[in-house]
Amino acid sequence: MHMFKRAALGLTLAALPLAGVMVATGHDGFSSSNVAAQVGRVCIQDNTGGVYSNEVSQSISSVWNPRVKNVQLAACSGGITVTAVASHPSGSHYQGDMRGHGSVVIDRSQVNQGYLPLRVVAHEIGHGLGLYDNYSGPCSELMSGGGPGTSCKNAYPNAAEVNQVNQIWAGSLRNAGPGEVTLVFPTARDAK
Repeated sequence: MHMFKRAALGLTLAALPLAGVMVATGHDGFSSSNVAAQVGRVCIQDNTGGVYSNEVSQSISSVWNPRVKNVQLAACSGGITVTAVASHPSGSHYQGDMRGHGSVVIDRSQVNQGYLPLRVVAHEIGHGLGLYDNYSGPCSELMSGGGPGTSCKNAYPNAAEVNQVNQIWAGSLRNAGPGEVTLVFPTARDAK
């Protein structure tokens, strides 16, 4: 485990070897007795060729970062890559370790069917943060994915999903483990 200390004028960040996840630790500055807070940093690399660059940026700055406290997303390489394709047999999907490493594929044919691009991108990034699908959930759940259909325009996690990400990433570097999973945003033909 790498230990980092707060520099006099800022928070020191350092990359873990081969991890693609960065960690910041430090005190809040109010009391020397405060316990250091560990925050995971997940890199999101936009490889969509500009097609979904706005949605990737919004997912970082408007959807996830303002809501979660134990992990922060940044536009950088080494974590999760986001790529757009014309069509994919699995639809839009995430493949990776659910701890900030992997790849997101955005199926443009799904967006053309009427799914909100920001919802699709934010949903798939949610998998990279450790969340599973709940297709039977309501539109208010980001991880309900395409289950509620194309009329669902919510692109934000609800309080339970935010709490779950915060729990997953509390002490995340101690608990992160390898493993591959594939999670899929269903196509219209799969949604009920």
